[in-house]
Amino acid sequence: MSESLDPLTFPLWGSRLIEASAGTGKTWTLAALYVRLILGHGTANHAPPSAFLPEQILVMTFTRAATRELSERIRARLEEAAACFRGDCLPNDEFLRSLLDDHPDPLARRHAAWRLTLASQAMEGAAIHTLDAWCQQVLQDTTFTHGQWFPAQITDNDDDLIPLALQDLWRQRLYPLSGLEFRVFLDDWKDFSQFSRRIQKDLPKNTLPQWSMESASTNARLWKEKHREMIDGLKTLRTLWRPRIETLCAWLDGQLPPTQPNTPFNQKTFKGETVRQWCARLLHWCEENGPTDPSLTEDAWDKLTPAGLQAQVKKNFQVDPPALFEELDAFRTALQYLNDQRKHLHDLMVEGVALRLAQHKTQVLRQNFTDIQQRLDQALQGPQGESLVTDLRLRYPIALIDEFQDTSMRQLRMLDRIYDLNANAPERGIFLIGDPKQSIYGFRDADIRSYLKARASVAPRHYLLTTNHRSVAPVVELINALFGGAEQRVGPGAFRFRERDEAPLPFHPVQARGREEQLLRGGHSHPALTVSWTAELDNRGQLFERMAEHCAEHLGRLLSSNAGFYTPQSTLQAPLHPADLAILVRDRHEAAAVKNALEQRNIPAVYLSDRSHLLDSAETPDVLLWLQSVAHPRNPRLLRAALGTATLGFSLTELEQWARSETAFEELLNFWMELHHCWQRQGVLSMLQRLLHHFFLPARWLQEKDGERRLTQVLHLAEFLQRTSAGLEGPEALIQWLIHERQTPTSSPEELRLESDADRVRIITIHKSKGLEFPVVYLPFTTCFKPQPDAEEKRLQEDIRLLYVALTRAQHALWIGVSPFKYKTGGPQFSASALGWLLGAAPGDPAERLLPLLRETWKNIPEVRFTEASLPLATTPFTPLPAPALRPA
Repeated sequence: MSESLDPLTFPLWGSRLIEASAGTGKTWTLAALYVRLILGHGTANHAPPSAFLPEQILVMTFTRAATRELSERIRARLEEAAACFRGDCLPNDEFLRSLLDDHPDPLARRHAAWRLTLASQAMEGAAIHTLDAWCQQVLQDTTFTHGQWFPAQITDNDDDLIPLALQDLWRQRLYPLSGLEFRVFLDDWKDFSQFSRRIQKDLPKNTLPQWSMESASTNARLWKEKHREMIDGLKTLRTLWRPRIETLCAWLDGQLPPTQPNTPFNQKTFKGETVRQWCARLLHWCEENGPTDPSLTEDAWDKLTPAGLQAQVKKNFQVDPPALFEELDAFRTALQYLNDQRKHLHDLMVEGVALRLAQHKTQVLRQNFTDIQQRLDQALQGPQGESLVTDLRLRYPIALIDEFQDTSMRQLRMLDRIYDLNANAPERGIFLIGDPKQSIYGFRDADIRSYLKARASVAPRHYLLTTNHRSVAPVVELINALFGGAEQRVGPGAFRFRERDEAPLPFHPVQARGREEQLLRGGHSHPALTVSWTAELDNRGQLFERMAEHCAEHLGRLLSSNAGFYTPQSTLQAPLHPADLAILVRDRHEAAAVKNALEQRNIPAVYLSDRSHLLDSAETPDVLLWLQSVAHPRNPRLLRAALGTATLGFSLTELEQWARSETAFEELLNFWMELHHCWQRQGVLSMLQRLLHHFFLPARWLQEKDGERRLTQVLHLAEFLQRTSAGLEGPEALIQWLIHERQTPTSSPEELRLESDADRVRIITIHKSKGLEFPVVYLPFTTCFKPQPDAEEKRLQEDIRLLYVALTRAQHALWIGVSPFKYKTGGPQFSASALGWLLGAAPGDPAERLLPLLRETWKNIPEVRFTEASLPLATTPFTPLPAPALRPA
């Protein structure tokens, strides 16, 4: 059982897990525990092993931004506590008041104030790190002590080395081949481009094998042996089956002549043309230059069996197939064995590329952060591991691990090796803080299983933060009702992890502290939840159109009203602005749908994805064409391509004039030559600025809709290219870098921020919204999902956690779009969505079942409104209202 956490009595020793649901004050709690650790506060069973200094308390989180925020919040809390102990101010919360009460002696208070002040001043040297930075520091500090060699270069990733490794293996494996071996290789891989795509898809993302001459030679030897074995098997199979297939196909051809209407076979299910295509594929496979697989469908193989043939015979007809048809199952088994060998060869090729990549990294003294984690993990498990563990325990006797739900198995293994979670040792402490309900970064190597494993290791030392400080009470209640109802039903629980009586990921309802301000519209409270529903069976495209329209219309009308935030005394604090509203989506397709609907209503919006990469912008391909033409200023074809870009925006009349007038075109060529010299002498930034001003592009763009964003995008890209060019040799190198970077990005994403974005509706991915909060949140596509037949349970579990993250971003109000939804063809599939599961929908439920489920779930919450999302929908243009005058206080 978990117990509610009291920051004053939480035991500051051993290993403990703190579940901090969304909005429950995780950072505040962490800072409070830090203050107690500095003071050594607590009774015998609750106090830390001793009072600590900031450099002895390891605080670990997963992003640089989070480390900066934690550091500032902790410093501020230390300074506030020090001021209270000095008597400079009165405590403003129960925690500080109780701390003061526990230090009644004036001398003890002065000593506490001194420790807190010293700690706040020492925060620059505090051990607050991202996991990657901490691993890097440990390896650097133990280079000689524990024999941990450290590379000269640390990079975010190694994508620039992957093409080299691929090219090496392609040459090494393909060039020595000839004859049938060569043809079979190309039949598998087609060309280098396909080889590169398929290998990169399966290349290890997080851990490369250890390279050595022995491992590389073993991989090469095994690949050659398996390839030779497959070739021999293919030859033997073809020799054996060529005459048999010819016999079978001849019999089929005789039974299905093109001009004979009285064929014994059903021409609807066993068409002669289709069967002859099957035979052609089988005969082509028999040829020396044929493919390694005839590529027949399951249906074709089934119909070519004796039973399958008999099933296709028309009534009153009989056929007597040759006995060879009975052997086709053995033939299929032999082909499947060859395909299994091809898969094995593919795996060996992937391993070979990974080994070559590891070799390249060793040669250039380079590692990425994943490699650093791997090396520290190996060091902790290696012969010097015990000594390293002892050193780290002495250096960091206390560890607070923030966002622990985003931990990987390797990271858990390292922490467990150092602090021994099962031991619950009183001389040290490790406190794991996170929320498994918000574990949504599996694509970044976060593994919820690591959280569940750690949870089991520290049982029963589980603690809960039980009060939500983010949202108004009705929002908290409706989330409790949705997830709590699913948790109470018989079955696997809300998050689908419960087995029998064990619930490793339970849902615990939280209480609402509430907010001081309230959202009013026309003098009345705005609904905590608006459900826009339809019983129409929409596919993905139809759902996007319907819910994007209703979302934008509701949003526009809300902004056009006199909605605002008021005190309990009905005093206006601030009107509702576009920036107070966020639309949460899964991907760019959903974002495009809602952005288009907003643009039709003149509602300003900005899309912030989890990968808002500068090089993904619509202007980047056009700028690339500009660069290519300026690098080769006497190439008319490249110049015409640059002039035709949408970003330059020349009319057809202007383009035709340059095409017809040699003089005008020659002037352009001369200007392009000037740009070429400007690039060589002053850099790409100066060149692009000159191009923009020559054609008066800034003035033109600023007169267009969204022109400010286009101008800033191009200027930002120009600055980015200028910085990048410093490490490259000339214009051509920059062009090639940009081409490669757009195909396989390796640089850190650079987000674009404009001053005008400060008052736009945010369209943001759910992944990126984690950790953020907004007054009003829109979720237009709550029942939309993409089935994953090979991992459907895992998909649904993660979708439930994504929905939890999305709903808990709201401070005052939620709007959700709900549809029965059909995927491609078929009936309603909302029961397979996250919301459908939480509502209790069963597979096969009709579309009409959706609204009753919604009403039943939230029947006890009066602040929920239901509206039908019908089409067509009138479009109401948005006109910003002048800010209303504030009432006198």
